[in-house]
Amino acid sequence: NGLDPAGIVEMRDLIRSLADDGMTIFVSSHLLAEIEHICDHLVMISDGKTVFQGEVAGLRAARGSELELRPETAAQLASLAGLMTTKGFESRVEEDTDGQQTLIVAADDAGAINRTCMEAGITLVHISQRTRSLEEAFFELTGTHSRDTVSAHALGGIS
Repeated sequence: NGLDPAGIVEMRDLIRSLADDGMTIFVSSHLLAEIEHICDHLVMISDGKTVFQGEVAGLRAARGSELELRPETAAQLASLAGLMTTKGFESRVEEDTDGQQTLIVAADDAGAINRTCMEAGITLVHISQRTRSLEEAFFELTGTHSRDTVSAHALGGIS
């Protein structure tokens, strides 16, 4: 907290190098993006209860990956969402700050999804895979959402 971008990278590198040399370092932070960069193991606590404890990589693997899909026209978004539901894929629409909507699909086989869309006459202009962030995992594990007003949460990372 309070460091400029260069200082953040420098501190991250220092913590990582100490851990790589065999030292155990405890980091307590609500800045999950930073925890994601430097920690191997993680403890997530919500309302005084542990909701996850283990390797960061294990949490990522358990949460799976997602595909971001954007059809050629905004009018095709509803058809795309319906197609994904028909094919058994969980999906949701996300809107970025520019108002552009993207369908997020819980899947990792971009080729199969692309072929399915093509066969249905839906042209994708964007398809990319993304790993769910620790922040998203926290909200899933606690049953909350970023827009929810939640009680104080403590997060701790162990590297």
